[in-house]
Amino acid sequence: PVSVSGDDGEEGREEGDRGAAAAMGVMGRLKIFVVKEPVVAASCLIAGFGLFLPAFVRPMLDSWETEKNAKTPVELKDVVAGVTGKKA
Repeated sequence: PVSVSGDDGEEGREEGDRGAAAAMGVMGRLKIFVVKEPVVAASCLIAGFGLFLPAFVRPMLDSWETEKNAKTPVELKDVVAGVTGKKA
C-alpha cells in the first residue's frame, strides 16, 4: 500500500527501538547506540582512555622512580665528534 501522508512507518520503528532498548537494560542500549552512532561511540571510547589512563600510568611511573635512573644528556660537541670522527 502507498502512503499518501508521507509516513513510511519510521516513527513507529523508532518508538519500537526505544521500547526494546528500555526492556534490554544498559547493555542493550549500549549495543543499539554503537550500531546507530559508531563514530560517536568510538570517540567516547578514545576519550575514556584519555581520561583514565593517566590515573594509572602516572602512579606506575612514579613507583618505578625512573627519574633517578635517567642518564645525563650528551653534549652536542661530543655528538659531533662522534659523527665526524674528530676529537673535540
